[in-house]
Amino acid sequence: MQVFKVGKWLQAMFFYLKQIPRYLIPCYFDAILIGAYTTLLDIAWKQMSSFVQNGSPFVKHLSLGSVQMCGVGKFPCLPILSPALMDVPYRLNEITKEKEQCCVSLAAGLPHFSSGIFRCWGRDTFIALRGILLITGRYVEAR
Repeated sequence: MQVFKVGKWLQAMFFYLKQIPRYLIPCYFDAILIGAYTTLLDIAWKQMSSFVQNGSPFVKHLSLGSVQMCGVGKFPCLPILSPALMDVPYRLNEITKEKEQCCVSLAAGLPHFSSGIFRCWGRDTFIALRGILLITGRYVEAR
């Protein structure tokens, strides 16, 4: 739902951008993008632990690595979680039209461990798990 709100906001801002004199466009374009970027950063940090929320700018920017190293792939090679667990994310398979789990997987390292069977490389993933997911308060993804 948030994506649609951001898209509508950007559409409205760029509509107004077309109305101003041409020499002012670069300045206002910069203001629009910086405003969107800082707002999205604040939203990301508010969803993390109090350690990150109350941390220094260094801690906050370092925590963004937890977002960059995690993702949902088409074939994350993860075992299926129990249906008894709450908050397990699902998606609709485009081919079979069936519901399937789409859990976040942690890249053990980029670029070599970013896809395929190496994405969930056990040893390196568990070394990084504490700093990337647990300290930042991303417990559902860590599960």
